[in-house]
Amino acid sequence: MYTIAYGHIGTGAIAASQITQTVCDMLFVLSFGVSGAALVIIGNLIGAGDEEKARDYARRITVTSLMLGLVTGAIIAFGAKGVVGFFNITPATAETAVTLLRIAGGFTAISTTGTMLIVGVFRGAGDASYALKAEMFAMWCVAIPLAFLGSFVWGLSAVGVGLLAQSENVVKFLIGMTHLKDGKWIHHIVKEETHESI
Repeated sequence: MYTIAYGHIGTGAIAASQITQTVCDMLFVLSFGVSGAALVIIGNLIGAGDEEKARDYARRITVTSLMLGLVTGAIIAFGAKGVVGFFNITPATAETAVTLLRIAGGFTAISTTGTMLIVGVFRGAGDASYALKAEMFAMWCVAIPLAFLGSFVWGLSAVGVGLLAQSENVVKFLIGMTHLKDGKWIHHIVKEETHESI
């Protein structure tokens, strides 16, 4: 859907956004690995009935994700110009791509942490419904409408739309941290299913 918003601006905007997405996806592999590990660890701890340890590990994983995001973001931001140089694009598109990459780098810490909480901790804790609602709300109720408004109504550049699109990561991060602190994300799925069957 973001591609449609960028497409309204022009082909250069699409190319710049696709370069940004490709580079970020390559560097986010480690973050996705942390999310997968978090899902397994939290799920095993809750399954074993050790809620306090699960909460402790969730906090530790959150800090780890933040630190990982800061490092990854710095790599993206400082390496943006060099990476874009490998692509055969116009100078204007290259400049836009560099700026979009630096914006993405600046939001990487909250992006990786929000994803880790929603995909890793909450789903691992059996709170998949909340995780799905959080992702849907952040994307379809906030980020995509803002991106379309920026492109079709406000006439913003690709950089402006890119900033608005980052609202998805901001919202997921805020929702994730709030839900982590309220402690209502732990669900004993096995016990609940066993009780219902009895």
